[in-house]
Amino acid sequence: MSTRFLKTAALMVLATASAFALADDDTPSRVGRISLAQGQVDIAADQNDEIEPALVNWPVASHTQLTTGRDGRTEVRIGSTALRLDADTAIDVNELDDNTLRITLHYGSLSVRVRNPDLLRGFELDTPQGMVRLQDTGRVRVDAGRRADTTAVSVFEGEATFDGAGSRLIVRSGKRAEITRDDVRTGLAMRDSFDEWGIMRDVRDERSESVRYVTSEMTGYEDLDQHGSWSQNTEYGPVWYPRTVSAGWVPYRDGRWTYLAPWGWTWVDNAPWGYAPFHYGRWVTVGGRWCWSPGRNITRAVWSPALVGWVGGSNWNVSFNSGGNRRAAPATGWYPLNPHDTYVPTYRVNHDNLRYLNRNAGDDSRGRYRPDNRERAGLTVVPHDQFRQRGIVVVPTAPRAIVSAAVMVNAPTMVPPAPVVVHQRENRGNDWRGQDRNGDARPDRFQRDRNPIQIGNQNPAPRPSPIVSNPSQPNQQGGRPATVLTLPSQPQSPAPRRVDLPELRRENTSSMPTPAPALPPQLQNQQQRDERFNRGERNDPERERRSRGAESWQQQNAQQQQERQQQLQQQQQQQVQQQQMQQRQQQERQQQERQQMERQQQYQQQQQQQQIQQQQQAQQRQQQERQQQERQQQERQQFERQQQQQRSAPPSMPSPQVLQQQQPQQQAPRQAPPPAQQEKAEKPAPRAMTTDEGKRRAREDMDRR
Repeated sequence: MSTRFLKTAALMVLATASAFALADDDTPSRVGRISLAQGQVDIAADQNDEIEPALVNWPVASHTQLTTGRDGRTEVRIGSTALRLDADTAIDVNELDDNTLRITLHYGSLSVRVRNPDLLRGFELDTPQGMVRLQDTGRVRVDAGRRADTTAVSVFEGEATFDGAGSRLIVRSGKRAEITRDDVRTGLAMRDSFDEWGIMRDVRDERSESVRYVTSEMTGYEDLDQHGSWSQNTEYGPVWYPRTVSAGWVPYRDGRWTYLAPWGWTWVDNAPWGYAPFHYGRWVTVGGRWCWSPGRNITRAVWSPALVGWVGGSNWNVSFNSGGNRRAAPATGWYPLNPHDTYVPTYRVNHDNLRYLNRNAGDDSRGRYRPDNRERAGLTVVPHDQFRQRGIVVVPTAPRAIVSAAVMVNAPTMVPPAPVVVHQRENRGNDWRGQDRNGDARPDRFQRDRNPIQIGNQNPAPRPSPIVSNPSQPNQQGGRPATVLTLPSQPQSPAPRRVDLPELRRENTSSMPTPAPALPPQLQNQQQRDERFNRGERNDPERERRSRGAESWQQQNAQQQQERQQQLQQQQQQQVQQQQMQQRQQQERQQQERQQMERQQQYQQQQQQQQIQQQQQAQQRQQQERQQQERQQQERQQFERQQQQQRSAPPSMPSPQVLQQQQPQQQAPRQAPPPAQQEKAEKPAPRAMTTDEGKRRAREDMDRR
């Protein structure tokens, strides 16, 4: 029982180890792209060691090398992460997979924008002085070689650490650190035109509408809003329509095929938006128009070189029009897969990613196409030899055939093989410089003009022609092929005296091999480089940077220092202006406060005066009312006294004047009164008022008044 248990446990351990080994061999599902290229931008990918101009939408994977010229600037997008290179910059993308992003900055300026906190742990940025890591999401700029033996780290958002010389430095938001071999200087992080350009590029990410339909980790999503519109479809869910396409446009037709190991044939579209729709999701026709269907509820992004189906091969012949003549030749074609077709990758991919790629397919995900898919809408057919002669197939310039439905019935399903000549790059470790065939101590991959530079006399003696051995046969020490030189017969001369430049580090010459016969200076440099290469020696980035020319770097440093001084002066002037402006603003605020206080005091005084006036007027009215009441009371009392006096006083004799007036009236003859007067006279005289009635009437009269 114990033996069986041990065997079972051993098998389980082996199965687990095999699973981990297969998982390590799986190709990454995250690949970046060149999203912008301005000026001179060069790239060296796995398929070719020679430098080539960088194209928009070119894939960026592990071991990709990027350089910019003096007028160049480029941006690399890896999902929501952005890498931006300023002019005269060189980087290596050492490792790029689902969880890791390791970059080497040899010289120049690199701006990094990380939005996803899950990617912080696997991010590393190597410089000649140390390593930069991010502790929080944000924006960081790193400058290497702008000043001799100096790496500058500027943190505009987030937090970063710098590890070098056995110590760690923490750089927080808004700070800048300049690290040399024996000194560290800190200050404020200042932005320039390169940083402003990066901020402008980030603004559209914050306003993106496409993140409502796809995840921000889908590389290329940032260009969809500008070049298309979204719509909802009952069958496919959210779909995206390109806005600027010609009539009769078909996906996977305006671009080129390039062979990118380990994925195989990879599509590079010419449209500025042509990355996400051709490496994620599927294409369908709705209402007679092609639209891109990423699927519903996109929470992850699994990259593919091209989601197409292949037909043809060396045994499938179709007719091509070549110069007005029709000829039959082997052909290879492809067509965009719709959401119900099964995608069959030609590279190793784990089961979860494959199932996610074929989550809407009509059959199982075990590598079988749908048997009822015979239409193959959007088919494009080119000669088969286009895929065999070279590693790049430019589709718009390739001959194209029109295939009928009858020919497509028996069309075989076959992926084109790898091209016959593929320049596989050898594993050179940290050696990223390549060859230097012109002998100017600057690698060929960083310059376009590889013509030899004349040294000393403008008419030197004829150089002996070197005979290069077969490149396919390496030398005994292992490395690149040795160069065999045939020299004219001449007497032995002492070895040339070694001269060390002051700014270069001295090498230990005690272990140098026996000097060769005297050679022309350029051949001596070539032989020394070959010997160092075969011994495994590699020029460090600092030495390569210095080999560009001490004078040019001194001029650049002087110019940069002058620009920095001007920037400092401008900053100081701005600070003085800001202080003056702040003082003026403070004075204005104080004056406004004083005026406001004065207005408040005036208002309070006016209110107090109004209140006093109102009180005085109220008192006057009350006093008048009291006086009127007193007068009325006095008049009432006086009237009452008069009434009492009249009632109590005896009747008095009339005055003589009254008697004189009455006598003429008595002497006048009496006339008979009119009837009305007689009636009135006959009426009884009113009775005399009592004392109470007189008082009552007096009060009524007073009230009436």
